[in-house]
Amino acid sequence: MIKNKFENIKRITSVFLIIIMAASISSCNKNNDETEKADTFAEGITVEGVDISGLTLAEATEKLSIQIESDKDIILKINESEYKIPFDEIGGVIDYERALSEAMETEKDIKITYLCDRELLKERISKVNEEIANSDNKFIIDIDKTSDKIIDCLSKGDLEPITPIKAENEVAEEKTLIGSFSTAFSANDKNRNENLRVACEKINGIVLQPGDIFDMNEALGPQTAENGYKSAGVIENGKIVSALGGGVCQVTTTMYNAAIFAELKIVERHNHSLMVGYVPLGRDAAVAGTYKNLRFQNDTEFPVYIEAYIEDYNVVCNIYGHEIHDEGHRVDFEKVWVSTIGKPAAKITNDPNMYEDERQVTYSGKTGAKIDTYKLVYEGDKLISREWFSSSTYVATADEVTVGTKPREAEPEDVPVIGEPTDPNVPANPDIPSTETENTGDNNSSDIPALGEETETPSVPKDLADLVEEPEESDNSTPEGPIENEQSVSDAVIGE
Repeated sequence: MIKNKFENIKRITSVFLIIIMAASISSCNKNNDETEKADTFAEGITVEGVDISGLTLAEATEKLSIQIESDKDIILKINESEYKIPFDEIGGVIDYERALSEAMETEKDIKITYLCDRELLKERISKVNEEIANSDNKFIIDIDKTSDKIIDCLSKGDLEPITPIKAENEVAEEKTLIGSFSTAFSANDKNRNENLRVACEKINGIVLQPGDIFDMNEALGPQTAENGYKSAGVIENGKIVSALGGGVCQVTTTMYNAAIFAELKIVERHNHSLMVGYVPLGRDAAVAGTYKNLRFQNDTEFPVYIEAYIEDYNVVCNIYGHEIHDEGHRVDFEKVWVSTIGKPAAKITNDPNMYEDERQVTYSGKTGAKIDTYKLVYEGDKLISREWFSSSTYVATADEVTVGTKPREAEPEDVPVIGEPTDPNVPANPDIPSTETENTGDNNSSDIPALGEETETPSVPKDLADLVEEPEESDNSTPEGPIENEQSVSDAVIGE
């Protein structure tokens, strides 16, 4: 019996172990399936337009290497000449690892980028310099800086023709003032003036190689206290408010005018929403967040230098480069007032603490305008061309008025009582003079008739009776005339 019991326990234990092993095998198979699934790309994933859905990393790499052409060239463009640098001479390859790593984290199409050997690249650029020396181009490439520029373009997948950077000793010869402008400011706002100084410091000394684009927002950096900016007036929603970086638009405007007088290509420019007074209308330039910026391109074949500084309460911006125009060439700009934009209806705010007949203008609105700017080109004193250059629209803003809603209590009018003296110096109840005659000593004698005694009416001589006239009836016997006059005076004071 004991033996049978032991056999039963042994049998149960064996079955239990078999169940555990089966569960473990099933779990391993499931994990393997999930791992294999996790190592493949999700549906809809593409790299440079090539679908890699459901492929493993190795499979995707193989497919991309077959379908994406890796035989690329780098093109250096100098003036009208182009110099080719083949990928295979600089160890150029497609960066599959970066592309596929990014593909694991996103569902969008991934752009291919490239890698190369920096030392091989520098050697190949040196050979280009030798080719240039044997040509008509007076240009020497800065090998280190141009190598950095090419590697940066490759890392972004950009294989557009690249303008190399000219060597500094060559650039120094091309330092002619080609554009200059200045704007004035007052000494009253210390914070704003500090922002002007900081902004000038940020952009001073920037060099733009041929084809480079100047970006004002990028040059200024974040307008924060940590970056040196202070709070001063800025335009926001049609009003002047205090914010960090107030005033940098004046430096932006000055830089813009230097650029247009240098006749560089304007890529992006926005006028202020309101008119500003430190520059002719139509020639201001604003920066704001990421939606307003100033950008212009060095579209010449030579480097340009930017100079910006403060002098005698003026912001000064200069652009130096190579003068390509003949002597006597100059440009100017003409403002044309196209239309005036009237102020919209006033914005009314009710105030229960003010009386109904009271109103207060809390903000005086501004009229707006549309301005066209024309570029004038002169050769000597002769006007060669007049062409539309830009349009600027300055918005109109409404007056803001606060009006009262509290009614005034009516004040009682002072109406004189009939018969009441109007002279304040006359007492209300004056003593009535006595009508008694002088006592002659006879206490019983009196000229006053006794009560009920008839008296004789004295006769009036005819000649005196003719002089007495009956009073004429008059419509002015009531006090209405004086009351109207008082009311008129009262009304005049209220409406004054």
